[in-house]
Amino acid sequence: MSGGWCKDPDLSNVLGDDPHLSNGYAQEGNGHFITVFNIENFMPRDEFHNAMDTMVSTLNNCPTENQVEKVLVAGQKEAEIEKKRREYGIPVNEITYNEIKELASRYHINPPKMITS
Repeated sequence: MSGGWCKDPDLSNVLGDDPHLSNGYAQEGNGHFITVFNIENFMPRDEFHNAMDTMVSTLNNCPTENQVEKVLVAGQKEAEIEKKRREYGIPVNEITYNEIKELASRYHINPPKMITS
């Protein structure tokens, strides 16, 4: 998938960011352009995945500044959080956990264990 976002004043009218456009085309809010490709029309899927893994690894290993741990690609942080939460559970604060325990008691089921960090 490929897409773009632009805040250039000359291009934002084309992308629909100006609701008072004088050429007759107006759209409020953000303009979007999205293209979806069947990658197998261009190369074998395994080759594409290997190339993407190499690119992500290269970006992750770029030098960083200002105490940034590593360079991430779009969605990578969320994917890492999801993986961790699937393995260890979703963190909730004590107030929410007590509400869950109360509901579990009301419906005569065992609440999940509280995981402390």
